[in-house]
Amino acid sequence: MKDHAGRVVRYLRDQEARLSREDPDLVVADIADALVTIAEQYSAGQVGALLPEEMIQDLVPPKDWESLQLAAVLVTALAAGIGAHFLGMTAIAPWIGAGVLLLGLIITFRQDFRRFSTVFPNGGFAP
Repeated sequence: MKDHAGRVVRYLRDQEARLSREDPDLVVADIADALVTIAEQYSAGQVGALLPEEMIQDLVPPKDWESLQLAAVLVTALAAGIGAHFLGMTAIAPWIGAGVLLLGLIITFRQDFRRFSTVFPNGGFAP
């Protein structure tokens, strides 16, 4: 099922990329048709067949870099906290690490960063 979902994502990304190369009116109609099909299949409980196989059979799912991105953000935040400690800022080193972590999550995951807010007390938005 994960392979199918990845190929659906690839199909939608490919259609989106067509917007800059082809007539947008035609491409938007194709995207709308695909999204209606996905919605119908999902509402019917056909999560493993969101788009017909003939539409996505030759597509390769995109790589999922989220784990590597998250690891990089965590290592950077840890390094910032440790660096602050060794520079003599021991009282604020945890805050520096937490700030770098929050900033890294915001930069890396943009609008989706709030799903990581459980890492911080009070959702990370109040001391």
